[in-house]
Amino acid sequence: MVKLRKYQEDFINDLRKAIIDGNTSICAVLPTGAGKTIITGAMIKSALEQKQKKCWFIVHRNELITQTAKKFDLFDLDYGFITAGEKYQPGKNLYLAMNRTLLNRFDSIPEADLPDLIFIDESHHIRAGEYEKLLQKILSKKKPIIIGLTATPKRLDGKGLKDCFQTIVLGPKVKDLMEMGNLSKYKIVAPPNDLDSKKIATKFGDYDQKELAKQIEQADIFGGLVWNYKRYLDGKNLIVFAQNVDHSKKITNIYNEAGISAAHLDGTMSQAERQKIIQGFEAGEIKVISNCFLISEGFDVPACGGIQLVRKTKSEALYLQMVGRALRPEDGKEHAIILDHCKNWEENGFPCDYREWKLEYPKKRKSEQTAPVKRCFYCYAVNHASARACLDCGHVFPIETTKKDPKSMDGELVYIDIDGIRKKFGSKEEKKQYIKDRLRYCREESDFRALALQVGYKPSWGWVKYQLRIKKLKGNFRGSQSGFNKGF
Repeated sequence: MVKLRKYQEDFINDLRKAIIDGNTSICAVLPTGAGKTIITGAMIKSALEQKQKKCWFIVHRNELITQTAKKFDLFDLDYGFITAGEKYQPGKNLYLAMNRTLLNRFDSIPEADLPDLIFIDESHHIRAGEYEKLLQKILSKKKPIIIGLTATPKRLDGKGLKDCFQTIVLGPKVKDLMEMGNLSKYKIVAPPNDLDSKKIATKFGDYDQKELAKQIEQADIFGGLVWNYKRYLDGKNLIVFAQNVDHSKKITNIYNEAGISAAHLDGTMSQAERQKIIQGFEAGEIKVISNCFLISEGFDVPACGGIQLVRKTKSEALYLQMVGRALRPEDGKEHAIILDHCKNWEENGFPCDYREWKLEYPKKRKSEQTAPVKRCFYCYAVNHASARACLDCGHVFPIETTKKDPKSMDGELVYIDIDGIRKKFGSKEEKKQYIKDRLRYCREESDFRALALQVGYKPSWGWVKYQLRIKKLKGNFRGSQSGFNKGF
């Protein structure tokens, strides 16, 4: 029998109280990795044995059916399937169902098999047309209690779910689960690039996808993917989120050409093909899985060292679903690495930020659009705006002075060298030769800035040298993946 954690037992009691209070539609919120399926299995076990209730568990993807069945087996639950390729077995008290298949077969399901209790997984999709039609059919014949499970009770357009649920029940926060050791701590790394989101139009609450894809290509983000993987995650499993299917395939090719086993996943592949890739990923035979959106939800693979975001979104819900894939803990995992190449952290903040989940959200003010965070110029780790020093490398952040302070008249922030000392030279020629020699080993923006500080120049000198290097790389290696991989 599965032993529930204290917060899981408390959450079940809160759900039961909401039902006793007369609520028939409840939004149940727990962070990714908190054990929503385990909690559901325990509730269904109790409903079947103690109250003889009939239950349905509805998902929107086949992979979620497979993973749910494995978790329900831990409770010795007897279930049937309402999915494509599975024969319907009447008379079961529990069914695992795909929403599309259930909608198509609903009229042929005996009234005796209709549910008293329905769980909807990833219920932030509940406003999708298929779910709305399905629920209308169900409610026309029976009035079950509906519990929607989600980590992010917010639609991808930023709107809430007030028109779908009567009340909301909240579990522990991400930060609470990290402190308890139930979720992994993390580090966000934001490698520099030329992506400028201000040039991208907005459609339906998010960036224009075609325009964003072009901007990502023009910013040459692909060239730095392998280099940053090797620097921060070499040998560990990685999940890549691409902007579209073509980008995902291109990224897969880049990794394979660099000698790192990678595979692409998308919705057009058969379930058998996708399952084979996932199994290879779990076994360590495949180090990198690239996808567009397929595995942002319900991808239950703890052996993931980190993720690589090569897509940008304004959707806080989508962002949290993606980064949540990396936060499952495992033995020997000190922290997850989130390689954010598209500056999602600027708009969506940190995974462990306090978020007040509701069923309805006021429209964001412009002042609330940008998250209070800043990036370290030395190691690219993203820190809270209040941090005085980088939590990763220890670099002390500059203190911005007021305009009245004569020290700020030149408009340049003063950065403190990591070692606290500057290099001393006997002559200008010696200094010039030293700079020439060291420039050959500079790759990242932080390398150029560190050299600037070491020789007594302002950080802006390093930034200019870094921009010149990027232009040189574009000219010499445009279209050559091997050149990009060697470059930066």
